[in-house]
Amino acid sequence: MARIAQDQKTVQLALLSESGTVMGAFMTHQSFADKANRKYLVELEPGEEIDGGIRTRQGRLRVTGADGWEEMIPVSGLAACQPS
Repeated sequence: MARIAQDQKTVQLALLSESGTVMGAFMTHQSFADKANRKYLVELEPGEEIDGGIRTRQGRLRVTGADGWEEMIPVSGLAACQPS
């Protein structure tokens, strides 16, 4: 499961698939979908390891609407486990 902020709301995403290589505790390619039938593909390039996670060197988020229109968004940051 993942969440994304969209249209000033938090949208829950269901994980569809994971592939690529392991980046910390995550895979470098993850595919999600929301209830409105939009698809989200996250593609990350691993960077420097940090305590409890890893920085991303670069990445992109591809959002495909139910109508087939695609939006590409550059992303960067870090991937880490959230303590419970």
